[in-house]
Amino acid sequence: MQKRSFAFLLTCIFLSGCGWWQMPDPFAVPRVDDRPEPHPDHLVRLGDKVRLNVAQLEESIQEIHWSQDGKDITKRYFLLSAMFENPREPGTIPSEVPIYVQTFLKDFFLNKCEAQAGSDICTLTVDKNFRYGQDAEKTQRFLVLHERSLTPFQHRFMDSNSMAILLKSGKKAAQSMGSSAAEFIPYAGLMGKLGDGTANAMKKAFGDQLWLF
Repeated sequence: MQKRSFAFLLTCIFLSGCGWWQMPDPFAVPRVDDRPEPHPDHLVRLGDKVRLNVAQLEESIQEIHWSQDGKDITKRYFLLSAMFENPREPGTIPSEVPIYVQTFLKDFFLNKCEAQAGSDICTLTVDKNFRYGQDAEKTQRFLVLHERSLTPFQHRFMDSNSMAILLKSGKKAAQSMGSSAAEFIPYAGLMGKLGDGTANAMKKAFGDQLWLF
């Protein structure tokens, strides 16, 4: 019991998810997007639900590298595809939402996902523990769950390797969820807009830091 309590305490501290432990505002980097229309109706947002196949969680692990406070940082993330059926646009086909989960937070993530009886499919509600990234034109959006102290820019998560993984994982996720997601809007379809998918193209499309909900 003591070990579980200690583990939960650590998770709360890393995510600033406990009411009595909150980082002062100057350290809440990145920030909430205060530009006009930050959340178009077609994008997943705070309070929305996505479905995913937890059996796919450990199939793809990405190492993300960046510099922070003068230091080189490397963290490992699970990369998986979720399906989003937009409640604001009924009748539209689901869209793929990539989710990056820091491997350190695997159990925390799984505990947040409401399991479907007798299935690997679960439903996840997007809350303030997640950050998000999106292309400059707000075409599609991806989610990131990691320690709040981490401040990588969005383009660190988007490269040709990630897109290749998402092409496969999106199709597999859709098929595992049955007919309602047999057709979907693939996230990797964005690659067609990014030319050859070079680092410069990605940096141009995903130039901001990850946003807070």
